[in-house]
Amino acid sequence: MRGRIARLATTLGVSLGLVLSAVPAVSVNLGFPAHGVPRASASLPPCAPPTSTPTSPVPTTVSPAPLSPGPTDPPVADPAATDPAPIDQPGAPTTPTDGQPGTPTEPPVATAEPTMAPTAGPSDCVQAPDPSLTPVPVARLGTARLTRSADGALQVRAPIRSPVPGWVSLARAVGSAWVPVRSTDLGVVSVIPGGFSAPVPAGFRITTTSRAVTLAVQPTAVGTWALRMEFHVGNRVVATSAAVTTTVDFDLTLRPATRADVPITYRSGCPVGPASLQVLSFTYRTYDNTLQRGSIIVHRRAVAVIRRLFEASLAAGFAFQTVSPADWYHSPSLGRVLRTDPEAMAYGLTSAFFCRKVTGNPYRLSPHSYGMAIDINTFQNPYLVGRSIYPPAAARDYYYNRSKNSTRPGVITDGSIVARTLRAAGWRWGKYAFSQPDYQHFQP
Repeated sequence: MRGRIARLATTLGVSLGLVLSAVPAVSVNLGFPAHGVPRASASLPPCAPPTSTPTSPVPTTVSPAPLSPGPTDPPVADPAATDPAPIDQPGAPTTPTDGQPGTPTEPPVATAEPTMAPTAGPSDCVQAPDPSLTPVPVARLGTARLTRSADGALQVRAPIRSPVPGWVSLARAVGSAWVPVRSTDLGVVSVIPGGFSAPVPAGFRITTTSRAVTLAVQPTAVGTWALRMEFHVGNRVVATSAAVTTTVDFDLTLRPATRADVPITYRSGCPVGPASLQVLSFTYRTYDNTLQRGSIIVHRRAVAVIRRLFEASLAAGFAFQTVSPADWYHSPSLGRVLRTDPEAMAYGLTSAFFCRKVTGNPYRLSPHSYGMAIDINTFQNPYLVGRSIYPPAAARDYYYNRSKNSTRPGVITDGSIVARTLRAAGWRWGKYAFSQPDYQHFQP
């Protein structure tokens, strides 16, 4: 009897193993992150974000009908039978009874039923902070002050205090919105002992002290400019200064010239001296489409015409590379003294007064010596003397291929505002006034 019971237990074990191996594995999603840290790890996975919609289904357990022995399963004897068949007899009938010992049943099968994902407790995961509840760092911007630099830049200075690094921007009022002056007008400002560390983006000047920051930008259009300083942490503006307002326009200033204004371009024996000259300062448009301040020195009788020229050019959008007295190009401020006019022409200057001889004719005074002539954008508008083109580097693009490049900034054409304004005032253009073309030169 004992031997038969032992053989029965062995047979039941083999049959149960075969049944379990035939049942496919069930994958259960408990709602935790796919890449969470295992519970056995020292660190915990982040909690899944709360949601009000059904998440991954949570399994419920049901008991299926008993499985009948397969064709390869050995028969199982009923221990309750009074005269059971021998264990080793093939084909012996078996009557499975659910819940009775020794009766093989299929393991529970998981079926999906939509429900809410369980909320993990403190020991199950690490709760991530809610960004909307993150406190805004305390930052303060003091009263802003606006000034204009010598070249016309708008400079806004404001005291700043912040416990964390952030971004400082200069914004302009456009309608009811505040927008950065340019897309690149943001600089990282890190609070460090002794002051701010501020990298300078392109087209944006920034100076700092331990308590204040100054941002300066060249305006790009005439009109009213309302500016304010903004301090950003991440993508949020956490502090702003009050708005400061200024008007950008032609803004002409006029004053008599002094000897200090013409240290190189005037010398003893020149036909006119500083007492006959005037310094005009005004706003003009540059090749990079910004507005800057420039100045030029002319004879007092030419003031009205030159003023009309630059005012009309600003309104029409005609650009100049740079507008400065010729002394600037012949002074050590450039690192060397440019001893000849052709050398200075390579800088694309626009200037008027210069007491000198005519280029290519050492026996004749240039009309520039009287302050009654002007050269405009000298690189984009070269001239021919004999077989030489000045400046030489401009010959290919702006002399031989002039018509092809006539739409480039600074190029003077018959229909440009420069030619039309000066010719209407009775000034002659060097393109037609001389035996060889001088595209940059105008004189009465």
